[in-house]
Amino acid sequence: MTHRTGLNKSTVLSLVDELSELGLISESTAVSDGSRGRPSAIVQLNSENVVTVVSEIAVDFARIAVVGLGGIVMQSIDVDVNPRAVGPTATAQALGEAGVNLIVPGSAVVAAATAVHGVVSTEGHLTTAPNLDWRNLDLGQLARPFLPRDIPVFFGNDADLGALGEHRRGVARDVEGLLYLSAERGIGGGLIRGGELQQGIHGHATEVGHFVVRRAGSRCSCGSKGCLETEIGESALLRKAGRRSSAGRVVELAREGDSAAQRAVADVASWLGFAIGNLVNLLDPGMTVAGGFLSDIVELAGDTVRRESEAVALVTEAIDIRASALNRDAALVGAAELAFDHILQDPAAIALRSPIVRETA
Repeated sequence: MTHRTGLNKSTVLSLVDELSELGLISESTAVSDGSRGRPSAIVQLNSENVVTVVSEIAVDFARIAVVGLGGIVMQSIDVDVNPRAVGPTATAQALGEAGVNLIVPGSAVVAAATAVHGVVSTEGHLTTAPNLDWRNLDLGQLARPFLPRDIPVFFGNDADLGALGEHRRGVARDVEGLLYLSAERGIGGGLIRGGELQQGIHGHATEVGHFVVRRAGSRCSCGSKGCLETEIGESALLRKAGRRSSAGRVVELAREGDSAAQRAVADVASWLGFAIGNLVNLLDPGMTVAGGFLSDIVELAGDTVRRESEAVALVTEAIDIRASALNRDAALVGAAELAFDHILQDPAAIALRSPIVRETA
């Protein structure tokens, strides 16, 4: 630890003692590795003691989870709500009610965070979410009545937070530059450079789903025509497969050998590769990670994705495409990392937060 942090041993020991007193870490018996000198104790995070309550709001689903220090998802549930159909207030209420029974008694909930499938600032101002049909909302004001206590709450775009999750806890750990592309109903992108999330001046950098790739193409949910979303989004996959079910079902059929589903997957893979090649030329990431059902596309038709990427990229050695390691949890883990980033600037403040004590009848 002294080598990685650049701190001397006495300073490290002092910090370890302080964090241990706060209940954030614990030490276990030292084990010798055969080298000279007294072996150092093993230090590990107490993930269950300090947690965040995080949620994800998509077009037709919402999830809520408790995530501990170190990105450990303690519990998660799918909430019985359709956000686009019921609107933002009812969605916030449903998430709040679902979260009540998720928190483990004795845990200190230090923050809440939400990943939203739309353009949203960390302060909670949602500019637009075309697929949700939500615009100009103060998400913080909506969420506050349904939070258990006066805890800080943070917000972010789902793809931005998915990128953060994969960078910190997933397949792209320690990668300096990461491009994350994710697909559910729409297409989102997140960019990590120099270890930091890049969101642009107005918070909507890498909105790759709305790059126009075919000027005379299909009408997009944003109102434009020929956006990338119209070629690799869920609706596009279903259209190409001749199905009305879901992206997951088309992927399942493709795995089972259904020819129409396989052709649809191949076509989406081709467009995905085309997009990645162009984005690599523009952004030069160290790695590109595919999330949502795009991770299935990479697993099923990775050769096509890479071939089309390399056909466009100026430097083919820059192409490194991976499927998400966190999968459905990427945005949730990223939301927790966003919250912990703020909270851990002052770890001592965590001690001021009381553990949850659930009332019993």
